[in-house]
Amino acid sequence: MPTETQNPKYPEFRNWLAIPDPPLEHSTSLTDKTRRLLIENINDANETYYLDQAVAKELASELRARILEGIYNHISSDTDLARTITTDLQALSCDKHFRCVFAISPEKPSREEQRDRLEQLNYGFGNVEILEGNIALVEITLFPPVHWEGVREKIQQVMQSVSGAAALIIDLRACRGGDPKAVVLVASYLVETGDSPWLEIVRPSDGVVEELRGEGTPKDRAFSAAKQIYILISSTTISGGEDLAYGLQARKRATVIGERTAGAANLPQASVLPRRFVLWVPHKYPVCPTTGGNWGGDGVVPDVECEEEKAVELACAIMRGNRGAEWM
Repeated sequence: MPTETQNPKYPEFRNWLAIPDPPLEHSTSLTDKTRRLLIENINDANETYYLDQAVAKELASELRARILEGIYNHISSDTDLARTITTDLQALSCDKHFRCVFAISPEKPSREEQRDRLEQLNYGFGNVEILEGNIALVEITLFPPVHWEGVREKIQQVMQSVSGAAALIIDLRACRGGDPKAVVLVASYLVETGDSPWLEIVRPSDGVVEELRGEGTPKDRAFSAAKQIYILISSTTISGGEDLAYGLQARKRATVIGERTAGAANLPQASVLPRRFVLWVPHKYPVCPTTGGNWGGDGVVPDVECEEEKAVELACAIMRGNRGAEWM
């Protein structure tokens, strides 16, 4: 989420969990000048932040060629232009953390706004229940900024509430990512990282490596290492959801069930561009110490593959001693 590297030309985006304003019913048509300006701002931001400068130059060349060819001329809405450029950047770079949006305020939300957003999203948790056989099911849809008020306490409450279950299913099928530090906090209740960090975050521009480490969790609050954990994933599980699934799978702490995930690993820098556009540029990449790599591009490959809607039943069948061949 928030990052420390800033270009004075592009103010810091701090409005986490916000959604863009709804498109205007009668938006002003874009001009060739405004389209070109946006592309040049995007190219400049990429050349400032993108983790692979050779690719940044290729992206700049391709986007300028598209402007000259008039590929974007039919787009008259700022929102549609941002959406199309997002599609193009992701396709050209094979990096799903590229994103351009229009009409989103960059200002940090007030304490009250933060609380309202967190409550609307239930602090990133979906369904939390105990299934037959004392199997805990915890759905995580988002990892909100761990420094926001109440996030740490909510994670502690939920994870402690399932610590007495015989087994645990973590449902990440609809998880869209979030704060890597919140991912590490959840992982702290599930696995001991020892002397090794959960992740190393590498910034290629200057070689800085940041270690993300788990926190010491009292044994009565953690989920016992002797108990089984199953992770459910889908093709739309992305970013932080992939981080948790990949890390637990790599440490052989969980069995991953479902579909191969999206494959978005790189961490983005959010830049506020002129004319109310915001661009997310991947500028760091994670390294899992256990594997020496990450889930970028390939995604998390499930240990047991099945259609996402059948994943809960399959996990329960496996835990109950039935290999669930009928779900395969």
